Amino acid sequence: MPIRNLFIILGCLIISAICYSEFHKNRYSDTIAEAMTIIETQALKKLTRRELFRSAMKGMVAQIDEHSAFIDGKEVSDFRESLDQEFGGIGIIVENNPENGLTVVTPLPNTPAAEAGMLPGDLITAVNQQPTKELSRDEAINMIKGPIGKSVNIEFQHIGSTARKNADIVRRVVEVPSAEGDFRGADLNWNFRLEAHPNFGYIRLSTFGEKSESEMLMALNSIGHDVDGLILDLRSNPGGLLTAAIKISDMFIDTGTIVETRRRDEQVEDRYTASEKLEFDTEIPMVVLINHRSASASEILAACLQDHNRAVICGERSWGKGTVQNVITMENQKSVLKITTASYWRPSEKNIHRDENASEDDEWGVLPNPGFEVKLTPEEEFEILRYRNMRDRKNIGAKTDDNTDKVEDPQLQKAVSYLQALNQ
Repeated sequence: MPIRNLFIILGCLIISAICYSEFHKNRYSDTIAEAMTIIETQALKKLTRRELFRSAMKGMVAQIDEHSAFIDGKEVSDFRESLDQEFGGIGIIVENNPENGLTVVTPLPNTPAAEAGMLPGDLITAVNQQPTKELSRDEAINMIKGPIGKSVNIEFQHIGSTARKNADIVRRVVEVPSAEGDFRGADLNWNFRLEAHPNFGYIRLSTFGEKSESEMLMALNSIGHDVDGLILDLRSNPGGLLTAAIKISDMFIDTGTIVETRRRDEQVEDRYTASEKLEFDTEIPMVVLINHRSASASEILAACLQDHNRAVICGERSWGKGTVQNVITMENQKSVLKITTASYWRPSEKNIHRDENASEDDEWGVLPNPGFEVKLTPEEEFEILRYRNMRDRKNIGAKTDDNTDKVEDPQLQKAVSYLQALNQ
């Protein structure tokens, strides 16, 4: 045998011995393998090794927090699609509310769900006649998604209403624009100035995805620099990509820290700072609108602009989701491990994340500036969302019998009044 082959064999033996040794350094590895064998051979319910492995992984990750997850199978493509801002389905983001059940965080604009009249905060009571109380969040999502062109039956209930609505919603490829304006022009493109106050720019950002940076730049270019103020609406924005939040923050400030991430020992992992390049004149005043559903990347952007005195924050206290999820591809890209590895900290070094046992008096989230807190009742929130949804449906030519008169938005009006006072 050639000497080179002997060296190769020796090297393989050494690597195998190291791997075997590393595996047995964890005293629980053998126990887990033994338990899987016992369950596989003796349990009344027949389960495959893959099913047992999947359950073990999900159980481990569930001990971290509600934002960590082990993702495999069809869920992997769904997860990647959500970051790409393009996927097949009806176009809703949902969460499991411990008190109410499966709740719509937001229906994405110009999607089958929005066209069917679904609104943020809606309770989904059944999917294809199966009560959602009997389903996990993942099970419900898998039932809602399906073949493009095929319909899914959704039973849902608006905030403040006991009446349940029923709709057969046809799935389609959903392209998700994240930057929207106040109204659509004759060409159906968004106009990024307030219709009632065209001297003020208005951008509603619904998520932070791969395309959000370019969409925000397009919106700012559309507005131009000949405005007396800009309103950035982050209400009910559940967050998204950290990179998008950083790049958008950098459009409005030219110096200083945007956000820090810290490990569990509170040591700084990364500090993201502004570049000198600006995309919007710092002399133009800004107001950022937030509410109790503004989370994660929304809070990073709002906190950055508030701490640098670049914008006034108006509305309600934000959600308080200030943790970083690291996405690790496993099993040759067949599965994904999404785990919370760090927390976000504001430029002022204040905490964003709301711990499980945090009280209203603790430091978390983003608070409106003094004098700019404007709380909405569930009924007011429902009416504003319904009016906005109906208005957009009419603008794109969708048929609707709704004749709702214009509904006042106290949070938006507060922002307008502030900007008007500055320009008097």
